[in-house]
Amino acid sequence: MYLPNQGSFKYNILKFALILGFCGWGISFLFTVTSWSYSTGILYGMGASEIVYQPLLDYWLKMASAVFGALGIVFLLPLFNMKKYEVLLPILGFISLFVGIVLIISSCNNSLDSDIHITFIPDIIFCFVTSSCIFYSITSNKPLKTESQE
Repeated sequence: MYLPNQGSFKYNILKFALILGFCGWGISFLFTVTSWSYSTGILYGMGASEIVYQPLLDYWLKMASAVFGALGIVFLLPLFNMKKYEVLLPILGFISLFVGIVLIISSCNNSLDSDIHITFIPDIIFCFVTSSCIFYSITSNKPLKTESQE
């Protein structure tokens, strides 16, 4: 795997995918820091039925949203030092692809309806766009020439 040349179209696509991944996963921190009533209000807006408060469910919501948000931070790392975090790129691509597949299977198994559950299709698209952009950007690139090779 070789990084695309800085400033190239592929490099810009890679940066877009990393920013998209950061935003898409990082937004989950909202559920980590807000109350149960605020969080479930957002979920109701996404089509969820009423969720009765249970301490363990609140705990799981905080746990899952913290992990999702942390994944968003991992997407941000390569933007600061692409070469140092290059090894993360295919991992982030495969995670996005895997989650997209899980979401498709889960949406089918649960008979989700896009008229009621308005966010599941954008979630799936987000996963596949992110993974596709990463894989497109990191494949078939020639190694960068060093000064000694020129």
